[in-house]
Amino acid sequence: MDVGFGKTHNTSERGIYKVVYRYRVESAGLLAGREAVALVEATAGRRLFDIDKVVARLKELRENDLLGPSTSSVVEEAKRRGIPALRLNDVSLVQLGYGSKQRRIQATMTDRTSALGVEIADEKFRTKELLLRAGIPVPKGAIAWSLEEATRVAEEIGYPVAVKPEVGHHGKGITARVSDAQELATAFASAQKYCDSVIVERNLTGFDFRVLVINGKLVAAALREPAYVIGNGT
Repeated sequence: MDVGFGKTHNTSERGIYKVVYRYRVESAGLLAGREAVALVEATAGRRLFDIDKVVARLKELRENDLLGPSTSSVVEEAKRRGIPALRLNDVSLVQLGYGSKQRRIQATMTDRTSALGVEIADEKFRTKELLLRAGIPVPKGAIAWSLEEATRVAEEIGYPVAVKPEVGHHGKGITARVSDAQELATAFASAQKYCDSVIVERNLTGFDFRVLVINGKLVAAALREPAYVIGNGT
């Protein structure tokens, strides 16, 4: 994580100093401070110090605690405009500004987002129905409560299909490109770990982009790709 500030101040007691440094993720900043002291003490005592282990742990904390790309884009845009940003918890709740002018966001959702809007967006099938009524194309599909229902829907639509829990987030429990009944059984069981009702719909091939619009202007875009490995078979 890029940081650009560090300063040391003397105290009235000889050999005791106050060290101030910047961090982006609090957990990583605190760990870095503790391990810096441990490194100095190990050096003074001529003991070995496993710095690779510390670096690996710092990277792990960065991945776990750093704001996601969308939230980071909102925060960076706010700072660019001179608006202070304060992280309020260890996930994505952020306060922009202070006092009566402050606004709060969680990920890309603001405190002005209606509870009704959140409820609708949380249910994938209801969202699809509203989009379809607005004239926006959506993949053909239906909700299934059992594997038998899911199989019937998949056969009516035609393989390959996508299988997903009706309620969920971050792509959990979703399986794409399900090509036969055996794969459908595995995908259905995976989806039901997150929600009893499961959507089976036509599989659409293409790219998955997430875009962020602030004040009517596109400020960030991310191409989302599933993890994969290219190997030599060994």
